[in-house]
Amino acid sequence: TVSAQEPYVIDNFNSEITINKDASITVKETIDVSFMENRHGIYRYIPVVYRANGEVINSKLQVMSVNHDYEVSRDGDLVQIKIGDPDKYVLGQETYEITYRVRNVIRQYDDHDELYWNVAGDGWDAQISAAKAGVESSYANIKNIQCFEGLVGADTKCDALSFDSDSANFYAGKPIGNGRDMTIVVALEKNQLNYVVGVADTLRDSWGYPVAIVPLLLMFVAWYRRGRDSKYI
Repeated sequence: TVSAQEPYVIDNFNSEITINKDASITVKETIDVSFMENRHGIYRYIPVVYRANGEVINSKLQVMSVNHDYEVSRDGDLVQIKIGDPDKYVLGQETYEITYRVRNVIRQYDDHDELYWNVAGDGWDAQISAAKAGVESSYANIKNIQCFEGLVGADTKCDALSFDSDSANFYAGKPIGNGRDMTIVVALEKNQLNYVVGVADTLRDSWGYPVAIVPLLLMFVAWYRRGRDSKYI
């Protein structure tokens, strides 16, 4: 049941996840919302730094499209997407579609590669009545899957799940939101994804960092040659 004090409820949360050849994932979320009072929109908080199997995953997220006005910012270990028009209110039913790409999220182990993904995140201040996720993997065969739902760290299994070599589907058995999430784990065959391409993309995106250091190096060289007192040389 939905609390009478909640200003909105998410009727359906559907996540379509595609595993790309470069070991990144593309995520398309369709979020059906019922607003019980006037609101400008919603906030979507996506964890990009989190722990899985004792390992810290520090991923990189790029928002590709949203079907409403939006702003993206970083809030600690989360990416915040503020969705909605600040000059307009919404009331009743509204559908939000968000597409984004995440890199450095698939981990490599001795006998398999693994996608560990928090589907909805635990940052919602409303109930998610129904949640499901689908994974498409055309480049790496799926070996096994797991799914958990509830509070962070809970080991409650999801209501239903199924998979074959190139796809998997997950369904939450109970409402989530309000601090409860749905986490999926997908084990993949090793040596089928091209991690070199993913590393190259990361280096290309980060080209500005070494360039920014060049002026400092030039200043140091100038100081070393001309700026020091001779008795210290």
